[in-house]
Order: sequence, then structure tokens, then C-alpha cells
Amino acid sequence: MQLRPVLLMDFDGVIMDSADAIIDNFRMLGAQHGVHSVTDRPSLAALLKTNFYESCDRLGIDRVALNALFEAMKVRIFSGEVSATPFPWTHAMLHNLSQRFRICIVSSNEQAVINHYLNTFSLSTFIEQSVTGDDFEKKTEAIAHILKKEKQAPSHTYFIGDTSADVIEGKSAGVITIAVTWGYHSREELLPLHPHYIVNALTELERVLGNGLQHASTLEMI
Repeated sequence: MQLRPVLLMDFDGVIMDSADAIIDNFRMLGAQHGVHSVTDRPSLAALLKTNFYESCDRLGIDRVALNALFEAMKVRIFSGEVSATPFPWTHAMLHNLSQRFRICIVSSNEQAVINHYLNTFSLSTFIEQSVTGDDFEKKTEAIAHILKKEKQAPSHTYFIGDTSADVIEGKSAGVITIAVTWGYHSREELLPLHPHYIVNALTELERVLGNGLQHASTLEMI
């Protein structure tokens, strides 16, 4: 039996509406760990214009301090003190897409946090696998790892992301990039990166993916 093709999806900003929770964690915990870079949505969005870890390095954020901050954040998340939530359409989106694709998460977030949210909101049944910041700092490398394992060509693979960094890294990996506008970056921020597609709603996303992977070589560029 032929396997369904792999579909790559970012987690935060595509599946989970996590911006407010992340900002709250930075506000509550950042100062005590010497990380002052995120205080609101614009500063969080700025951090995600390029690869997250490269942005942190550029801002001079110490990796030891960053890891300690992440550990403190997990305590708040796992205790329920702060929580992201799925977008209202997330369940329907994953259910529909999982009928035609094997969904693989590609995220800079940690596996434990992703698993927590997938299990909390009964989304894990739709996900084939997750490759996270625990495995690779660069999504380009994460994508290459998945496609090598699955023996799937980049030119026949979609990557759904929501940030400039997702588009940059997806294009660098040679996959077809779909940028959604309901996440961390707006349409105006995403357009200059020239993703293959920009979608504003679930119906638009399903229309794009309805083209079928057999037509990947003729997909229209923005």
C-alpha cells in the first residue's frame, strides 16, 4: 500500500495560538534570567524574522541563561499557570489534512512542550512525528532529516509556516513554502520573502493543498 505523502507543519503560530503565553512567560521570567528581548508581540515577531537561535545569538542572549529560562517556562506550562490554545480551526485542519498526508511537525519548540499541548488538546492522533529544537536548531536541517528518512523529494513536499524564518528556512531546504497569516507574522511581513503561497484562512489552505503533489512542479509562485 502506498504511503500518504509527508506534510511538514510548524507548531507555534500554525497549530497553536501561543504568542500570548510565550510573551507572558518572557515577562514573568525573562528578567530573572537576564533575557529582556521579548516584552510584546512586535518584539516577539522581530525575534522570529530569522532562525530563532541565530536571532538569540545576534542579540547576545547567553545560551545557558536561555536554557534556564526554558526550564522555568516549562514549569509554568506543565502546571497550567500559563497555556497556549489551539486556533479555533486547528482540530478541523489537522483532521482534514491527516486524511491525505502524514503530518510531521517541524518546530524550534521543545518536544516535551509540544507533546504536552498535543495531549492536552487531543491533537496527538493527527501527528505522525515531531522534529524539534531538541534535535536540530535549524529547521533546514530538520526538514532534510525528515525527507531523507521518508525518501520524499523536497520539490514534492509542502512546509506550512507562519514566520519569515519559516519561509527562509523552508526555501533553503528546497520545499514548497505555504505561509499562513494567522500566526506571528502578518501578510505584509511575509510577502517580501516570496513564499510559494500565502493563505489567510483554512479554506484557502485546503484549496492550495487540493492541487495535489503530482502538480508540485507547476505550482504558481507569488
